[in-house]
Amino acid sequence: MNRYADKILVPYMAAQRQFLGLSKEQPTIAIFDVYKSHRCPALLTKLKDNYIHAIFVPASCTGELQPLDADRGDQRHAQERTETDLSSITPNTSPLN
Repeated sequence: MNRYADKILVPYMAAQRQFLGLSKEQPTIAIFDVYKSHRCPALLTKLKDNYIHAIFVPASCTGELQPLDADRGDQRHAQERTETDLSSITPNTSPLN
């Protein structure tokens, strides 16, 4: 998990702060489930040192908070909905008309 924090999470948060014109000390949040490695003291210290607050989703609630993951990654429904939504758009029209 420390490798993930070093290679992905901390650089991503720093890039987002920079993109948004925020200070390097601007607090951010990262949402985790309660898997043991996500609660490791070394990781939590690293996050704290980088002004990242860890928020934990209670056990057995991940599926409730991530509805597209509840079906074990089946993206068929999301793809069908996107195709349906996009099919209603006609070329050369603007929603501002």
